[in-house]
Amino acid sequence: MLKSDATPARKTPSAPDGNPVPKDNNRTQVVAGFLRQIEPAEPGAEPAIVEGAVSDQTPSQDAPPAPEPTRSSLAAHPGEIELKLLVDADRMAHFNAAPVIAANARNKGSRKHLKSVYYDTPDRMLRRNGLSLRVRQSGARFVQTVKTDVADDPLRRGEWEASVASLAPDLALAMPFIPEKLRSHLEAQPLEAIFTADVHRHARMIDLPSGTVEIAFDQGVLTASDRSLPVSEIELELKSGNASTIYEVALRLAEHGAVKPSIRSKSARGFDLAAGVPPSARRPRKLRLDPSVTLDEAFATILRSCFLHLLQSLPAAEDGRNPEGVHHFVSRCAGFDRRST
Repeated sequence: MLKSDATPARKTPSAPDGNPVPKDNNRTQVVAGFLRQIEPAEPGAEPAIVEGAVSDQTPSQDAPPAPEPTRSSLAAHPGEIELKLLVDADRMAHFNAAPVIAANARNKGSRKHLKSVYYDTPDRMLRRNGLSLRVRQSGARFVQTVKTDVADDPLRRGEWEASVASLAPDLALAMPFIPEKLRSHLEAQPLEAIFTADVHRHARMIDLPSGTVEIAFDQGVLTASDRSLPVSEIELELKSGNASTIYEVALRLAEHGAVKPSIRSKSARGFDLAAGVPPSARRPRKLRLDPSVTLDEAFATILRSCFLHLLQSLPAAEDGRNPEGVHHFVSRCAGFDRRST
């Protein structure tokens, strides 16, 4: 049984299990079909990925103020491409011994205890605008991270980091990466801690001919007030090379054991946990196809949209509290069935 990523649990009882993942090729097809979305259309078309160095954004007394980025310019900053694979906690060590890791890992990797606090305004202004603000402690180091969603690409996010003194956020360091129209609102409302994440991570670097992927085995818990939610997932993040490298690693892990691809971040799960609400069930966005595209390109675009809506609907369907989640999931599965006949 795989644990659902969507059903919160009280601290005393454990979280209920999600639906079982059948041991067949369906999981591989889901991973393969959706991850083709992030493959570049032409060789060399993928964006440059900057390996996650933490920048020191402490303002200099002598340096002139840097121009403040607009919302459009934020998308051009280095970001991340990653995919989560949800696994049963009892099977995590099994995946660490998968052939793709054993044969291609640089070394045995590193182990860290990560404590994170996620912040927002009382009216959740950051979350409503596709932003998240987190401060993470790893040993004696504290790193503040601002992340932004990228429209129509749930595997890609903007990410900017800065060293800070403690688990308390430094709003001045975050402001350059907040859209200008939101800054006055953010300055007028105090940030508050919404939830925490306590995660033990075992990270390893995997080198393949097509690129390098960091694979992180995360186990821990999200906590908001008296609610908690277990975390048991494998996170694949592209460090360099072609985006299809994530696709390759995910497929090989799926062949090794039962995994469930997820595009739902810890941030999304934590905010729903804090609010005590089920995962949202979104309606699919209307596709606008360029009349000049080929039939194959049009079909691929439609299929990617279907996979995206399927993965968006899955957490709400598993949770069961929102009938719309079940409706969207069933209708999307029916759509796949019609397209296969």
